[in-house]
Amino acid sequence: MRRFDAPTFTTSAGLLATLAQQPWQHFPKARDEGKSSAKDEVWQYQQCCDELAKQLETTTASLAMLTGQPSLLPANLAKPFKQVENVCEACQQNFRDY
Repeated sequence: MRRFDAPTFTTSAGLLATLAQQPWQHFPKARDEGKSSAKDEVWQYQQCCDELAKQLETTTASLAMLTGQPSLLPANLAKPFKQVENVCEACQQNFRDY
């Protein structure tokens, strides 16, 4: 098992929080004619999609904020990390066409 690398985790969590705010510019509010890997339902359930996007932004920001603690322990990160994972999975299951 790999040893926990707090500096790398901190950097990565910050990057993830930044990236979580960026993709929404590529998701129009109405279906366009361009190529998309989104299911048709994403256009019918825009409010749900928007809520999941907000949850992703919130959970990744919370995770990044926790990395500022003086003694960063993996056990303290497990629950917030799982929350990020759950939001990602919910969006993928609901809206990704694969």
